[in-house]
Amino acid sequence: MIYPYPSRILQRHRVEDERGLQFDWRRSPQLLTAMQAVIEGDPQSHVPDPAQALQDAYADALHRSQAVQVDEQDLTQPGTSDWDGTPVWLEFDQPRTFGTPTAFEGALVFRLPLGKASLLLPILLSKSAEWPLPAVVSTTLRDVLDQTTPGDPLHAVLTALSNLPPLPEVPPQHESGATLTERLSRHLQRVKTLAPQTLAAIPRHYLRERASWDARVFVPTSLVAAELLREGHAEWNAVMTAPEVAVLGAWRYAKHVIRIDEDVLASLRRAKPPTRLPGALPGLTSHAIYVPVPGGLALRQQTGFFAALDDLDGQVRLLLLVESRSYGTTFLAPISLPLGADIEAELRALAEQPGANYSAEAVREVHWNLALALLCIAYIGSPGTSLAGPGTPAPAHPRKGRGGKLELTEASGPRIWEAGLDVGERLRAYRVRAASPQGGGDGQSTGSGRTMPPHLRAPHPHGYWTGPGRNLYEIRFLDFIPVNMDQEDLPEAPVRLSDL
Repeated sequence: MIYPYPSRILQRHRVEDERGLQFDWRRSPQLLTAMQAVIEGDPQSHVPDPAQALQDAYADALHRSQAVQVDEQDLTQPGTSDWDGTPVWLEFDQPRTFGTPTAFEGALVFRLPLGKASLLLPILLSKSAEWPLPAVVSTTLRDVLDQTTPGDPLHAVLTALSNLPPLPEVPPQHESGATLTERLSRHLQRVKTLAPQTLAAIPRHYLRERASWDARVFVPTSLVAAELLREGHAEWNAVMTAPEVAVLGAWRYAKHVIRIDEDVLASLRRAKPPTRLPGALPGLTSHAIYVPVPGGLALRQQTGFFAALDDLDGQVRLLLLVESRSYGTTFLAPISLPLGADIEAELRALAEQPGANYSAEAVREVHWNLALALLCIAYIGSPGTSLAGPGTPAPAHPRKGRGGKLELTEASGPRIWEAGLDVGERLRAYRVRAASPQGGGDGQSTGSGRTMPPHLRAPHPHGYWTGPGRNLYEIRFLDFIPVNMDQEDLPEAPVRLSDL
């Protein structure tokens, strides 16, 4: 057994999922029957569409799973481990047929909790086929294994799980570049299909009229909504669609993607959410950027966000498109608030508008989405944050084309920067040192008599009022703060698995 394992096969299946190559779960009556049995065993279970619930659970497990390579011994000789339910990709050391004409590359294994029991779902995957092996689990994994027979593919997968040691706890990891590119391409293609005339008009507005609005804004959403009306969209549809068309219409010319180091992102999650939007956002390195968020914002299926600025009658606003994976597809939900605003007050005002359908819980979720996204943008724009990538991020600029006319050209593909890799390496190195027998130390007593163990406080945000009259709000990141630690050099950081 080899783990962690950099699986190219798992990456290929993830890319195929982003391309929309989804399984027809209704072709698996055995699977739907097993799921229905679990639902009927607990009347409080509410699954309106079992096939759709399966697709969502499969996509979530596929993108969260850790890869482990298993061999003949792992598949045939039971161990004593009890799998904890964390999604895992069991990659066979060589393709296996299990008595069928199909050569399977491995098995994606995950659980779907339903009431008092759960549905264990090992899915054998090949290059062109899948074979679900459902099992209802109400006790232990070993009890289910004892009910299977050697030679049965379910027996082989459960045997491998019984040999699986506790996998290391790591922050949710970024997807490969190919997986990310495929999803972003689908967003852009959807807008090109939905509003081709409006998308063509956006650069004309920018080239001719950009002096009429804030220079940080590509084209205001109000102009985009007017173009959508001219294209024949209904008024309500134009208003709802304009933010997505405006942001993607700006993003296509630079296609900036900024990925924050996974351990830094984990630190941002633990930071106190900001209560106010700053007056400026230097982290917006282009007219629009995309920031992937492995592990999600408020919800795990919220995989990232686009960020841009909008100009509404002279008021500059932060415009986010929160990306969510659900119902077998990925969609973008807009959030727009003015710079410098009190976040909670603005959201409360939106919820109180006539016709608004916001519950208190929905307002809290939007606040959390906005808070974490804002911390990400603030960290990207912090002076101490290093960006590793293709040069220095900068907005797309018009160039002279034929006849000397200025024109904009769509970028050939996403340009990806890594933010905070140096900080992440120090955090990982510190964890190695802290976990070693020599790294703990005894700590020092605080004034209250409590002993603080040696630790390294990661860069964290603080809000400051600046400018004349202290009327400009900023979010700044303080650098590492050693607490009860000596200043000797930290050990070399562990090597991260790079993109494949």
